[in-house]
Order: sequence, then structure tokens, then C-alpha cells
Amino acid sequence: MFLDGWQFHNPRPSSDFPSNNFPSASDRQASGKGLLPRQLGSTDIILAVAILTLAVSGGHYKADCLKWRDKLIRLVRASGLTMEDQDIDLGPVFCGLYNGDSTFKRWFIAKEERRRLFWLVYCLDRHLALSFNMNLNLSEGTFCVRTPLPESLWQTLHSADLNCLPSCPLGPPTQVSGTGFFEYFLPLARVLGHIIDLHHTRNHPTLGEFVSQDAVRRLESMVSQCEQDLTELELRPGLFPGESSAKLALVKAYSTYLLHVFYILLHGKWDPISMIEDNDDWITSESFLTCASHALTATGVVSQILALDPEMAFMPYLFGIYLLQGSFILLLFVDRMPELGPNRSVEEVCETIIRAHEVSVVTLDTTFQVILNSLKGLLNTNKSSTEKLPKGIPLYVV
Repeated sequence: MFLDGWQFHNPRPSSDFPSNNFPSASDRQASGKGLLPRQLGSTDIILAVAILTLAVSGGHYKADCLKWRDKLIRLVRASGLTMEDQDIDLGPVFCGLYNGDSTFKRWFIAKEERRRLFWLVYCLDRHLALSFNMNLNLSEGTFCVRTPLPESLWQTLHSADLNCLPSCPLGPPTQVSGTGFFEYFLPLARVLGHIIDLHHTRNHPTLGEFVSQDAVRRLESMVSQCEQDLTELELRPGLFPGESSAKLALVKAYSTYLLHVFYILLHGKWDPISMIEDNDDWITSESFLTCASHALTATGVVSQILALDPEMAFMPYLFGIYLLQGSFILLLFVDRMPELGPNRSVEEVCETIIRAHEVSVVTLDTTFQVILNSLKGLLNTNKSSTEKLPKGIPLYVV
């Protein structure tokens, strides 16, 4: 899934560009300034480091992925990927000049590949920022890259008429438009990045008190728009003809769950210990009610995911952190059951999440079982005991 639709093209020397030479801004930045050898700026090398970063993040020594992430970000910046479209206008007139030129088409495809590579790293940056509770490396406004082409066009780009290609705007897409990775996950990653920025601003010792509720409402509207996009996805023309209804159902289910987690991240606490201790009486707030509502609804979506994807193999390296964040509040539910009395609905919700954790554990590190075992223990004993929740639960469980 993660590399679905990826195509590889060897980087070409500058002599392979069209006769008038239209080298990208990134080529001039990297080679002209001598930032790094050409081979280190190739898409294959950067992609390999990205895959290694993701693979290490899912292993036992998760923190080791951070050094690979740092290397990856440096490569992306030094190779000029962040400024791929800084001063190149690939409009219809420009493309029409070279539409029949096979060399230009190869250059055009390679350029689109570099864009997709940047957006892959962009998504990975946000995933790791959430997993390790860290700031973003590729913040909005620090890059100049166009939105990837639709998946259906990317798959047929070798034979496509360049005059008929849509004009892609700068920046990440704002609309969920299909079942390709960049069509559904990239718009969600954009929203997630804004939520992460807001979270760290809230916790800033000086600026946190000045965060306005308008910012929260703005992000809520973004999440709501993504929900509407998913609802309309089946009716939207232009989906890749070969896509199955099963793939569409998977994309909608997983994306819907992620959006519920976004609401929880917006209104909830990211630390389960402080949430359980509740020193600030958070459970009496409207934010708690919002989190509780979305946590319960998200659990229903997990049931759908288990029915569609029993092994939860669609997002093996990405889904764990969202499942974790959506589960934290359930610890609070079970912890308070002795005070409020038995609740079969809460027990069923917890059992669903436990099943999902048990399925996911084959692709997740054993530290992920901390939440699973805590939830099981609290549910089985049905008594309040925050001591049963291990201190120091890591937030970097992916």
C-alpha cells in the first residue's frame, strides 16, 4: 500500500533535457552549489533512506529511526526537492512545445516522480512527529512543490497527452479525491500537520495561553471537509478504472477512523498518565465529551476495518499510532467503571479495541502491548487502580 503506484526512473544528466534546457531549480541548487554529489540526490537513494526510516520506526529500536529521519530530511533539502517547482511553469503552452519529444516526456515523468518522493517524505515527517510527539521538519510554507498528479494519470503518463494534463497547484491537496496513497493520505497528512503544530503551540510556556479557539474551529472545519470528501468519494468521477470496490471500502474505513482520531487529538490529551490522573478536572469539560463521542464512534469503525481487513495489513507501518491514540481514552472509561457501575457498552467497545490490538501486534513492537495489557487488566478486574497502568507509557509507539 505504502508504495502503491510508485514508478522508478533513473535520473538523467542535464544533457538529456530538451534542447532549450529547462533544468529544475532543485538541480541547480544541488549541483550548482555543490551541496551533495549527484548520486546522493537521486530519487532511488532518497527513497531507500525513506523506506529504511519507516522500517526502523516499526522495529524494536524505534528511536533509531530518528537519526535516519534526520539524514532523510537533509538529503531532501540538499537535493532541492523542497523547491522543485520554485521557478518552473509547466502550463499547457509549455507542455505543448515539447509534447511529441520523448526526451522531454522522460524529463517530465522524472520531475513528477521527484514531486511524489517529496510528498512521501512529507507524510512520513508528520507520521513520525505524531509518533514521537515532536515538531515537524517540513513545515507549511517552507517548500514549493506542486500537488501530485491524479493516480489514474500517473499510471498512464508514458502515453498521456501532456496538453491534457490538469494544472496542479502548489502545496498539498486539500481534498480527498481517490484511492491512491497521495489522493487520500496526503490530504489527511496536511490536516495532521496543522494539528501537531497547534498541539506544540498550546504547550509552549509563553505562547500557549494565546491560542485562540478560532484555530481549533478552523481545524475542525478541515476535518469535517475531509469527512464530506469521503462521503462523496463513490460519486466522484475520474477514479482509476481498475480500482475495486474493496479498495474503496478500505480507504474509506481507515480514513474515517483517522479523522475521528484527529478530533481526539484536537480536543484531548496526548499523555494517558495525565489523563488518568485528571489533576485539572478535564473529564468534566466539553472537550472530554467530544473526545469520548469520537472514541466510541471510532471503535465502531474499527469493527468495520476488522471485517474488511482481518489482518489489518492495509497500513501496517502507519496505523498503529492512530489505534493507540484512539485507545487512550478507553483506559479512562474502564478505570472509572467501579465508580459509575458496570457498563456493557463500554466493555464491548474495549473488547473490540483489544481484538484490533491483538491483530496489529504482529506488525508492531512489543511495547505496544503495554496499552493492550493495561486495558485487559483493568477490564478483567473491573476496579479502579491507576497503579495497574505502567508509568512511562511511551508515546512513540508506531
